[in-house]
Amino acid sequence: MSESITDEQLVDHIKEGRVALFEMLMYRHTERLRKVVRSVLKDEAQVDDVLQETFMRAFSHLSELEGTAKFGGWVTRIAVNEAIWRKRRAVDQVDVTELDIGGREAGPEDVAASKQLGERLEQAVEQLPDIYKDVFMLRTVDGLSVAETSWVLGVSEEAVRTRAFRAHELLRDLLSEANEARRRRPATPRTPRAPAAPTPEFAARN
Repeated sequence: MSESITDEQLVDHIKEGRVALFEMLMYRHTERLRKVVRSVLKDEAQVDDVLQETFMRAFSHLSELEGTAKFGGWVTRIAVNEAIWRKRRAVDQVDVTELDIGGREAGPEDVAASKQLGERLEQAVEQLPDIYKDVFMLRTVDGLSVAETSWVLGVSEEAVRTRAFRAHELLRDLLSEANEARRRRPATPRTPRAPAAPTPEFAARN
C-alpha cells in the first residue's frame, strides 16, 4: 500500500487531516535530501539540522503546494535554500584579517583594503537576482562543479553556465558603478591644524 500511493496522494490525505502520513513523505525523501544538503554545505554537522528545518517548513507550508507541483522538487528547493542560507552565514563570519595577501603578512593597509573590497562585493552579490545569486554562491563560494550545481538547483548544465556568466557580468557592472560613485563623491575637507603653542624655552628667547 505504501509503495503504490504517490507523493501527491499523500499530500492530499495530509491536507485532509491525516497528518501522521507526513512521516511517510519524510521517510521517502530523507536520504535524497541528505545528499543534496551535503553537496551544498559539505559540513556533516549541519546536515541533520537542515533536514529537520526543511521538513518543519514543508509541513507548515504544505497548503501552499497546489496543482500539479511535485512534492519532491518543492521540498528539495526548501532544503537547498536552507543550506545556502547557512553557507552564506558561515561565509559572512570569515575574518578577512586572517587572509594571506600576496604570500606575506597582511599589514593594516592591506586589511583595510580587503575589508572595503569584501564589503563592496558582498553588497553587489546581494543585489543579484536570486537565480544568479544561487549559482554564483554554489559555483564560486561553495566550489561545486557545473554538474553538481545543476543537480542541486534542478536546472540544466547549460542554464548553470549561462547564469554563472550573467552573474559575473552583473557583478562586474555593479562593482564598476560603485567605484565610479566613490570617485565622484566629494572629498571631505580637512580641518586646518592649529599652530602649536610655543615652548617655554622659545618664549624666553623671544
